[in-house]
Amino acid sequence: MRNNFDLKLKHFEDELLALKQYKLLSTDTLTTKSFDFSLTFNMEIYGQFEIGVRSDKYAKLSIQTTDGTTPIGAVYFDIQDDEGRSIYTRKVVNTGNPSDHADYLINVIDYNNNDDLQTLMGGGTVELTYNAIFVCTSDVTINITYEDLYAN
Repeated sequence: MRNNFDLKLKHFEDELLALKQYKLLSTDTLTTKSFDFSLTFNMEIYGQFEIGVRSDKYAKLSIQTTDGTTPIGAVYFDIQDDEGRSIYTRKVVNTGNPSDHADYLINVIDYNNNDDLQTLMGGGTVELTYNAIFVCTSDVTINITYEDLYAN
């Protein structure tokens, strides 16, 4: 337990040091890089008493810097109309990862889209694809996997 806590503190410390270092740079010398990708989600019905619609899996972005620095960045989605859906992005602190690695978990939940619910209840499928950009201060590689992380 103590080792995991120590590793989480080390990750936070590495990220804070990287942020302080970037803060010292002027906007003339600090450059950002953009990396385009797309995510596809299959939607499902969930819940017993209150029925809702959500993505059947989480998209997991594994971000690895190519220069060994701590990844400082953010995920942005190109959305014209959310159609009652919400995209949730969470940065994950994983104690097993080195400081040049970051994971993000992304899922979609329908709050106000009755069409998706009706389609799924009628036996149809709903597949959503979103174009996104990861903007950061280093060159990175992005690995995307899909995982079922919902609690039973």
